[in-house]
Amino acid sequence: MFKRILRIFIIVLVLAVLVVVVGGIVGFNFLRDNGIKQYFASMKPPAATVSTTIAKPSTWTPGVEAIGTVKAVRGVDLTVETTGIVKDILFHANQKVADNAVLLQLDDAVERADLDAQKAQAALDQTSLARAIELTRRGVGSDSTLDTARASASASASQV
Repeated sequence: MFKRILRIFIIVLVLAVLVVVVGGIVGFNFLRDNGIKQYFASMKPPAATVSTTIAKPSTWTPGVEAIGTVKAVRGVDLTVETTGIVKDILFHANQKVADNAVLLQLDDAVERADLDAQKAQAALDQTSLARAIELTRRGVGSDSTLDTARASASASASQV
């Protein structure tokens, strides 16, 4: 029987401690929330920033901002037959141009270098052909070497 009373006493004691702990947590949260409310209620709002400027008279041109598409009454779309970097534009907006006038200049430095290289190759192949003809005339060169030199000279001449 003593054990039973002791057990009930321990249960009541644990429940009392539990009520005190839970009550303390709830009370702390309640007091904390009230403290935060009082703190923010007593705060003054920050001063508003104001900027000023001097008013000056000026002319105003009425206008309308709009989004749309504008089409020219008379115009032309330019297309080029080759790709490349535009080096120079030789006309201005709304300028009248003559027939067969050059409108755009593309950067042709790479193509000019290729042309110079092909001219040099053609000259070399012509020299090789002359040498092969001379050697064949003397009877030292073979016909296949002469044919190869003629084909190379013809191919390089067609590239220029």
